[in-house]
Amino acid sequence: MNSFQWIKKIYRNSLTRKIRRVLFHLFNFFYLPLLYHSCNSRLRKLPKETQIFLMTRGDFGTILVLLNYVHCWEEKRGKTCLVVLTYHQEAASRLAQIICPNTEIVSPGKIGLFALKTFREDIVHFQTFSRVYARLAVDYPNALYIYSQGSSPRTKADFSPYIPFFDRALDCVDPSTPKYFINSYIKTRYILDYNQDIYLDMVRLHYTTELSKPRVFAPHLLDQLKEKMSLRGSYVVLNISCRDNMLSHNRKRIFQTEKFNRSIEYLINLGYTVVIQGRKEQPLFAKRKGLIDYSRSVYCSPENDLLLYSGCSFAIMSKSGPENFGTLCNIPILGVDYVEFPSMQPNLKMRFFPKHMRNSKTGRYIPWKEWLKEPFYFDIGENKLNPAIEYVGMNADELLAAVKEFVLLLNKSPAEWENYTPLQSSFKKELTPLHVDLFHIKGVPCDAYLASSKFA
Repeated sequence: MNSFQWIKKIYRNSLTRKIRRVLFHLFNFFYLPLLYHSCNSRLRKLPKETQIFLMTRGDFGTILVLLNYVHCWEEKRGKTCLVVLTYHQEAASRLAQIICPNTEIVSPGKIGLFALKTFREDIVHFQTFSRVYARLAVDYPNALYIYSQGSSPRTKADFSPYIPFFDRALDCVDPSTPKYFINSYIKTRYILDYNQDIYLDMVRLHYTTELSKPRVFAPHLLDQLKEKMSLRGSYVVLNISCRDNMLSHNRKRIFQTEKFNRSIEYLINLGYTVVIQGRKEQPLFAKRKGLIDYSRSVYCSPENDLLLYSGCSFAIMSKSGPENFGTLCNIPILGVDYVEFPSMQPNLKMRFFPKHMRNSKTGRYIPWKEWLKEPFYFDIGENKLNPAIEYVGMNADELLAAVKEFVLLLNKSPAEWENYTPLQSSFKKELTPLHVDLFHIKGVPCDAYLASSKFA
């Protein structure tokens, strides 16, 4: 292709974008008030005691968190209504119909889907859905939303819902707590884009629900899926993300996938089938009897993801959005190569093995009692508070030890999951409200991590 053809192509693309932008604004001129009126009219017809929830974020993990909240509210407190205003409205609505079938669901519907498929998703999300969400938040001030929605990344950073003067965690800080740790906490609270009081209500409410057995949603559909996949007997879900994400310094990424082979073989020898769940971010393991790669199958869908988790014996996962399926389905979760502890899920039946933290300048590994007191504890997303700290993944021996330790917990009651070992109890005692989510959840690190002489 010569220079003239390149210029011609760029001009056409530019012209197409301008035309689509004009068409969108014409469409939005009529559709925006129509969508608001449609949502508002349905909400006004609800019984007064109905609790309204607003789903505004598009990333998959936040959708699962809110759906768990709605499910728990419906189980313990009463009627609910979910307003879906996200570019994942189709998947979110379908999941909601399975997870909380008695909930009234209000969504943009077919016209909204048409807009999302015709125009850019982010434009529809911010120029249409966000504006309707803002009006509804004013009209229904008692509506609940865990994750709010800025109009741009800059807006979200500049106008965080966090106000330090209202933060009660700062009222009970131990006088010996270093100022640099407190400042790092405050900086992180600005970054965490959620309403903490509402999130913590979800955590407390979750722990009051029935947690003695898994929540199996639509068991008849699960049976059909298992039959299609030739999945019989007990199975374990494996989700380990190898996605390249430099924005978070590849902190979450699993680099050495071959270390999982021994643990996979161990589980297969115990009689489990191992099912790889996810999408293209999952590694490709050698085919073997007892291993099913659902992530590359024709059966992949958000609904089938939910069904798979609800029927499994437990799951092994790295830090990513799908781990919220574990909380939602109340199945045991073993977190491996775990990071970003200020943001945690409240699964009661959870253990995790952190990535090791090492000072790249000295080569020294940081013991857990130290990293709980250092600013880099608050490394999350783009937040990297000490450039010298690097995150080192588990080796195959550590992974197998964690799996063996975890398997011994599976038959325990919910109360017994809180019977921590002496080391785990020591870990819990080190936590304060400044450790954010890690302080409020019941999950703790594996003894295999805490007991290591290298990191004790």
